[in-house]
Amino acid sequence: SPYVTAVGATMGPESGTEEIACTSDAGGVITTGGGFSTYNPTPTWQAAAVSAFLKKNKAQSGYNPNGRGYPDVSMIGVYYQVIVQGTMASLFGTSASSPVFAAMIGLVNSARAKQGRGPIGFINPTLYSFGAQSDYYNDIVSGNNKCIANGDTSEVVCCSSGFSCISGWDPVTGYGSMNYINLLNMFNGDPPVPTNRNNDDGGSSSDKLSDGAIAGIVIGALAGVAIIGALIYFFACGSKSALAANAV
Repeated sequence: SPYVTAVGATMGPESGTEEIACTSDAGGVITTGGGFSTYNPTPTWQAAAVSAFLKKNKAQSGYNPNGRGYPDVSMIGVYYQVIVQGTMASLFGTSASSPVFAAMIGLVNSARAKQGRGPIGFINPTLYSFGAQSDYYNDIVSGNNKCIANGDTSEVVCCSSGFSCISGWDPVTGYGSMNYINLLNMFNGDPPVPTNRNNDDGGSSSDKLSDGAIAGIVIGALAGVAIIGALIYFFACGSKSALAANAV
């Protein structure tokens, strides 16, 4: 849908390596999704980005080049530690990266409220209007969404169709991942702050968040994954209960 912000998944910085798209053929547990809608046309605010991608990437047939492209942005999507029924587990995928980005948007609105400013509303046109200014994003140029791990990462199945990351927007990671400070600066009309996602020392002081901001992102993300875990548990246990009742 053109009325949602689609978030892809990346990996790499959690292990001190280059940030790339979550890709099974590079050892990822999951492969991030992406592509073009069959039903929704390319929105006006996305037209330039999609056109630029299609000029650089002469992809095979099997998709709608006039459709709404997705994702719009990405965030880290691997190794989120959660507690499920008292047991520590790792969560992967866009079900992890999406709540993180949503939490960051919540922090932007909170910061603006303290300044006496209103919420940012529908964010996609702004994300794309700043897209050409890549310093606001961590541009992801490695990875693809052509492969998937069949049960475990030792058995990877790849297809001829799919897309690969390129500089700028692509239907794998969108414009790339974002640091909170640059997301805030984007919506406040301030210039981007140079960042280095791959520094062993965690980047410069300008790249780091306050304790409150980190706490907000973590709490927001954990709330999102907790809801997802609860839904999985509810449906799984509900199905078992229903089967048991039918058996009786």
